[in-house]
Amino acid sequence: LINRELIPVGSIVTVKNPEVDFYRRVLGEVELNGRIINQEMVRQGLVVLYDDGTKKNREKCSEYPKLFEEAKLKKLNIHSDPNFSEPKEFRRTST
Repeated sequence: LINRELIPVGSIVTVKNPEVDFYRRVLGEVELNGRIINQEMVRQGLVVLYDDGTKKNREKCSEYPKLFEEAKLKKLNIHSDPNFSEPKEFRRTST
């Protein structure tokens, strides 16, 4: 679940640069009151980074790896669990 402090129930958000991926998911930057929620989720250690294997999104997300590493060093949220595995690693080892 998304942290309710980031997006309180009933909030109206804007999805910037929306794209639909292969699985018909809407991908984009979620903005609320001038704040990019995607960045906040990375900063707080609530998500892992997703690299779709293309270079098209790397420029607009260039600060995300730094935020991710900072959250990891601070052991925030998912990074505080010693048993946590990133999804691609989990899928690789659980078959």
